[in-house]
Amino acid sequence: MVSLEWAQENLGRAIPENWHRELLAMSEEKARMFALRFPKGSMNLPKPEPAKKAAPKKKAAPKKKASRKED
Repeated sequence: MVSLEWAQENLGRAIPENWHRELLAMSEEKARMFALRFPKGSMNLPKPEPAKKAAPKKKAAPKKKASRKED
C-alpha cells in the first residue's frame, strides 16, 4: 500500500482527489501502472484540517434544596 506523499514524489502524475482513496489501497507496482492514465503534473494533496479546540465543559448547575414547610 502506498501513501499520497510517495505517489506525489515517485509517480509525477496529476491524479485527481477522487482517486486518492483507490490509490492508497494499491501496491507500488499497481500504482505505477494506474498513474499512466493521468497527465504529467503534480498532485494536489488535501491539506490537514486544523485541530479544533474543544469547547469548555459546562459546570453542572447547583442542586436546589427542597424547602421545608413547618406546620
